[in-house]
Amino acid sequence: MTESNDVITDNQWDGMLKMVMKIIGNCGTTDSALDELRDLFRDKKEADVIIEKIKAKKAGG
Repeated sequence: MTESNDVITDNQWDGMLKMVMKIIGNCGTTDSALDELRDLFRDKKEADVIIEKIKAKKAGG
């Protein structure tokens, strides 16, 4: 059994945030930005859960 410690460097973290900011900035709507970000997920089901929570919150639920 192997134990994995996923560690992200400061440069990787900043790069990830930069990518997210660019996607949001280049998309005309929140839904469009969420679709672009969803495409980057390996686990689409996890992305869908997050997107549904965001949409529910926006709808007041």
